[in-house]
Amino acid sequence: MASQGGTAETNNEIWQGENKIVIGIDIGTTQSGVAFTYLVKGGKPQIHRITQWPGQVANSQTTKIPTVVWYDNQTAVSFGAEALSRDKRMDAEDNGWVLAENFKLHLHPEHMRADNLMMNPLPNGVPLSQIYSDFMGYLFKQTKSYFEDHIVDGGSIWEKYISTVEVIIAHPNGWHSREQAFMRNAAVECGVFNTPGSTIAKNITTFVYDRKDRDSQCVMLGDRLLIRRCIQLLPRNRSSN
Repeated sequence: MASQGGTAETNNEIWQGENKIVIGIDIGTTQSGVAFTYLVKGGKPQIHRITQWPGQVANSQTTKIPTVVWYDNQTAVSFGAEALSRDKRMDAEDNGWVLAENFKLHLHPEHMRADNLMMNPLPNGVPLSQIYSDFMGYLFKQTKSYFEDHIVDGGSIWEKYISTVEVIIAHPNGWHSREQAFMRNAAVECGVFNTPGSTIAKNITTFVYDRKDRDSQCVMLGDRLLIRRCIQLLPRNRSSN
């Protein structure tokens, strides 16, 4: 049952595994979003969709942000909604920043690229792997901030369980081992989860959705499907109430 804001219960199932943080991300060509759940043994999973991002209008409750990054030479300086603000556009013009946008198209395998597809060039000297790593790092840092602000004792819970976090990355049908490995590496290289005892390198799962399926829109983190699938992909240590 959905609740107000960015929170919803998945169903009546009770989580019987160990306490765990699960984060689902979807980096789309033009928009991206994040959802997470804090699984508590004996409790019903609740999904939290991030609805507060830097640069958004206050109380807009928008779950998606533009998939864009401004670069000053090879350094990422602004992301998402904030990057498209008037102030940041002026900063970019004054300082010669270069915008990385639609960069997901560069990762598509050849069979998914239309003959007439016009891809935006990447910023000079910035490899695609760095853009993904920088953008994921931004998403995860904002997730941490939102988690700490919206979960009771969120700061201490994050510190306690972040080393065993499960990360689910959505990607389109047609991406295979090359693209999946690329996304996993970017999540590791962003550095957000490099904590003592971290198992992040083993705890990243890719989740395929069909771009032609109507339900694929649910994966855009404005819905509960991604986190439901996240939980389903975990060991089945749960029972129905």
